[in-house]
Amino acid sequence: TFTGVDLAIGLGEENDDTAFFTFEVLPDRRRRILDVESGKWPGPQIVSKLIAKQRAYNSVVRVENNGAQDYLRQQVLQLDASLPIKPHTTGRTKAHPEYGVPGGFAEMANGAWLIPNDKHGRCHPHVQKWVDGCLYYAPSKHTDDRVMAWYFAREQANLSARITAPIA
Repeated sequence: TFTGVDLAIGLGEENDDTAFFTFEVLPDRRRRILDVESGKWPGPQIVSKLIAKQRAYNSVVRVENNGAQDYLRQQVLQLDASLPIKPHTTGRTKAHPEYGVPGGFAEMANGAWLIPNDKHGRCHPHVQKWVDGCLYYAPSKHTDDRVMAWYFAREQANLSARITAPIA
């Protein structure tokens, strides 16, 4: 299981949300979404949520570490240095057609993502915000916070797969 975290520090309405996105990779390599949550929380609450989600899902967590955001990652590790938390520096790769956000859309088109919904096709509001963020993604504009958390989690899963893949 993998959790991506897109951190936001400000609490006002004009600020971005902090977003958590957790999924598991199934034996057939499809991805099942387990949890999406976003909101505006103070630093200590973000730290608590990050630890709780890692423990609840036994996930490897990837956290954006640009600027002041790395401070929260460091706080989590001070509380429990054994947690599998990896830093992510966002750069030009974000828009890469295979490895960036658009690569996830190709996976969706191929049926690799299982998106939870009810019998009428309705998603939980947090999942729906992620879906909407995907639908309105534009590389030249601000990427939705839930989409960024998804991208971080995907990146960690892809890195883990490359590290553990058998040598040919």
